[in-house]
Amino acid sequence: MLNEKIRKKLPWAILLVVVLAIFADFVLWWGSLGYPLHAIVCDPTTNQKNCPSYNVLFAFAMSWAYDLNYWGMLVTAIATGFIAWFTFSLRDATAEQGRLTEKSIELATTATNAAVAAERARFHIIIDRNNLRDFIKMAAMYNNSPAMPVSGDIRIEYHFKNYGKCPGRITEISHGIWRSETPPDNFVYTVVRQAPREYMVPSLGETEPQICESTQSVETMQDAIAIRTGRSIVWFFGRFDYVDFVTNKPQVHRFLLRYIQTESLEWRFQSYDYKHYNQST
Repeated sequence: MLNEKIRKKLPWAILLVVVLAIFADFVLWWGSLGYPLHAIVCDPTTNQKNCPSYNVLFAFAMSWAYDLNYWGMLVTAIATGFIAWFTFSLRDATAEQGRLTEKSIELATTATNAAVAAERARFHIIIDRNNLRDFIKMAAMYNNSPAMPVSGDIRIEYHFKNYGKCPGRITEISHGIWRSETPPDNFVYTVVRQAPREYMVPSLGETEPQICESTQSVETMQDAIAIRTGRSIVWFFGRFDYVDFVTNKPQVHRFLLRYIQTESLEWRFQSYDYKHYNQST
């Protein structure tokens, strides 16, 4: 261990010897040229006569010491200004470092949330079939007979699919159907009494079909004609509550669909943004 310390210090010792040798050689060279090896140094605050003589290098250092002492207040002011500048620079650097740290934390949080969002379970509704086209066809055939009685309820069959990468556990399914020209202010959900056969739905898995029947019966042909002409829109709404296994937190998929005729003359359910009824977590 001792030899290791000596080996580490040896290069510095050699460097010191070389520097001293160069210095001695410089002094000898300086004297060989006829330049004085001593100089007179006078204190600027005292009488400038009969000043003592010193070695030229020592005299140079003494001269600087006297000058610094004479201009002490100016040197102090400059040093104070430099310290103030350094303090403010350090403050700005610290503040910038704090901002960078906050930004790094924000980016890390965003990355974590993105990773969770990419892995967690996500359910969306899929409409399997409905009987609304039967009412549309009857309305087209008996357009001139609005008082003709019609017996039947609107019936929609649907299920949910897990498009996420992790399974989800179903906690509750609720739905409802309403007929009106505009969406009502408050939708009344009916909790599905039929318990799902599979409470756990894996990634890309699907729930068993659910059936929703309207509480507003289509009683006359006038009701069917109103659906066909758009004076009465069929609104299908509900929510799917589940627990995501990545976050282990309750999640909800809300849906609000309306039955309309598209530009290609095809009748279908289409998502409709209204208040919070289409907002999912």
